Amino acid sequence: MQRHMQNISFLAIVAVLLGCAFFFSQQTKLEEQNPEKEVDTIAAPVTLDDVPACSVELEGDESLACLIESVETSERLVESMVDQILAEETDTERRISFRKVQFSWEESRNTECAYVGEMDSDKDLGEIEEAVCLRDRNLERYEQLKGYLCEWYQGDSCQDNLSADD
Repeated sequence: MQRHMQNISFLAIVAVLLGCAFFFSQQTKLEEQNPEKEVDTIAAPVTLDDVPACSVELEGDESLACLIESVETSERLVESMVDQILAEETDTERRISFRKVQFSWEESRNTECAYVGEMDSDKDLGEIEEAVCLRDRNLERYEQLKGYLCEWYQGDSCQDNLSADD
């Protein structure tokens, strides 16, 4: 009976280790699939000045293209602020917790903006509304994260430094 329990324990440990190995292999695959994204972020730092100011006078396709570019740029701003916060945070539990909060925020933003786009009866205008929503939420989050960075890690003096960088 004791030998049987040892075998079961051994199999349980092996199963857990295989599960962990699979998880880490999937994480590595994700990073390998998007290496150019990481290079773009490192090679081209962005500031608020890089977010296109899309004119109201632009026609449908031009307006949408401009908004899509502004969404991508604003997402890079948020990602860079997340990276800065993670670089400052040394506690593993807090890093994990922050990442969970960030993922939840992204999911909430995407759901809300998709809903905003669906509410417009004109599909083209709905796409524009969704893009405006995404850009605006990203810029709000960027400012929020910038405040967190200053408050949690760099103190009051960083507000002046961050605004000078933007």
